[in-house]
Amino acid sequence: MPAHFDLQQFQAMTPLDGDNIWAYLLDHHAERITVKRRKPALENIEKIFRATFKLANEVGFRTMNLRDLCRETGLSMGAVWLHQQQGPAGGNDRRCGAPCYP
Repeated sequence: MPAHFDLQQFQAMTPLDGDNIWAYLLDHHAERITVKRRKPALENIEKIFRATFKLANEVGFRTMNLRDLCRETGLSMGAVWLHQQQGPAGGNDRRCGAPCYP
């Protein structure tokens, strides 16, 4: 993987486009991710992914933290933490607040 890996490169590696990738992630991991309102959940997943790529390229994945992610997304710490904990990987990486999606 190149040192600088952005959202566009991630999307280019998948057969999904920008409109359906978030729905795919939510649906594919429905047994782990529970939502009451689908549209805001999809919007938040997109915000978290975009912010994760941006911050990882600016400060490094291991350096970024939950506060950085909250500031970048505009989401509360609780909302970001919940998405990370319910994410497909179950929040395996406790060193940072970044979502641990495959």
